[in-house]
Amino acid sequence: DWTAAGRANFMADNLIAAKRMVPMIIVMPSGHTVPFGGPQTQRDALFERYITEEVIPTVDAKYRVAPGTANRAIMGLSMGGGQALKTGLAHLELFSAVGAFSSANVADFTTRFEKLLADSAGTNAKLKLLWIGCGRQDTAFAGAERLDALLNTHKIRHTFFAMEGYHD
Repeated sequence: DWTAAGRANFMADNLIAAKRMVPMIIVMPSGHTVPFGGPQTQRDALFERYITEEVIPTVDAKYRVAPGTANRAIMGLSMGGGQALKTGLAHLELFSAVGAFSSANVADFTTRFEKLLADSAGTNAKLKLLWIGCGRQDTAFAGAERLDALLNTHKIRHTFFAMEGYHD
């Protein structure tokens, strides 16, 4: 979807040509780790394990990538946004930037990330960017606003970008 609907490849090429983005490797794995009709309870945990135990080691072994956390980001749209939040914030030793676009709600965010929220200085030192964007007409918007408020309350540095639009 990132290339078909989002045209990420063209955007990246144009931004690189305009010197507004450095060349990078963009990996776009599918977040559907269980069959569509099957139970979804383990989907996000399987995705997290897939990213941390398979995708990152494979990319690091096969490609000439800049080393270190400072050179790795995770982001996603919708279900992928929720997965990016869960995986990225749980692994700040791997990711320095996390992006969530029209993100699925992380219902247990406060308990799941209790330590992250309690240590704003430590969290802010590890994160170069935490970006949350959502359209005002999107059914996910209320959840994005709640997450923005929660992060503000705990002084976690982030960008909340509200725009006109739906779940696209």
